[in-house]
Amino acid sequence: MAPVPGSPTIKPNEFVLVCVPISNRERREFQENGFVTIRNAVDPILCEHARDAVWNELPVDRHDPASWRGRNDGSDIPDFVSTRPFEEIARVVFPYAEALVGRDALAPPGDPPLVAAHHTATLVGGDHDGMLSPHISYPRAEGDSEWTERATENQDAHVDGYAPDDPYGEDVNYLPLTIGATVYVDSVRPGGGGFTVWPGSHLRMSEYFESHTYEEYVAADNVLPKLELGPPNEISGEAGDLVLWHHNLVHAAGPNLSDRIRMAAIGRFVVKDIVERMDEGYLEEGDGLGDIWKQYPAISSD
Repeated sequence: MAPVPGSPTIKPNEFVLVCVPISNRERREFQENGFVTIRNAVDPILCEHARDAVWNELPVDRHDPASWRGRNDGSDIPDFVSTRPFEEIARVVFPYAEALVGRDALAPPGDPPLVAAHHTATLVGGDHDGMLSPHISYPRAEGDSEWTERATENQDAHVDGYAPDDPYGEDVNYLPLTIGATVYVDSVRPGGGGFTVWPGSHLRMSEYFESHTYEEYVAADNVLPKLELGPPNEISGEAGDLVLWHHNLVHAAGPNLSDRIRMAAIGRFVVKDIVERMDEGYLEEGDGLGDIWKQYPAISSD
């Protein structure tokens, strides 16, 4: 893709990850809580490139905070002329995800380039091929106190799954994901729209999926409140911090009650050859979604 005028040029494979320091403690944390936060996972210079790309595309004045407020209620995905920084972020993050899931288990970013979901790292099409998509959350308008209770009912809490067709149509073909990745490309303070998770909810959702399909979950509108998931945890952090999360983890974009735009790169990785392997029942009840580590050979073999 053509570079954004005035933006620094990023060479392919400029940011190289030599080793992936996933510790046994981090692996246990992922198993118990459904997510793990890895600080300083992405080069701060790459995050700076990503921030510049975001500012070049946003319909606001970078130097006028008043122009930022109240433009959206959740997490927007703007269209970009150049996505190179976010492609590089996906490439840097991928080995961390693979270290948790299992060597050679995941499809690398952009492979295969299928039009299947808007912002997955592997199953995407068009301008979003092979990247972690930029997600933007503007500060809320002054006096807007909505979502401050941070309950599942009013914070758009959900579990991800994707339908390449109209999700409200009659013939929905859902596709699974294996592990999610969220990278902050700028600092996010508490209350600043951080990636919000319900710790341990991947275990409760797996119990639910023992007798329900993903399609049944989407069709129902009151699943999460009935599960009594407990309080959420909004994750704050600095540019370059990475959160890896299980596909059954309940999560949401926290309310941005700060005076800053929350900037994050978010994507999802799936097991290799997922379309050919759909008959393995990844989105079905029982040993599909109900088997919490079905897609994680590195953990299921522990």
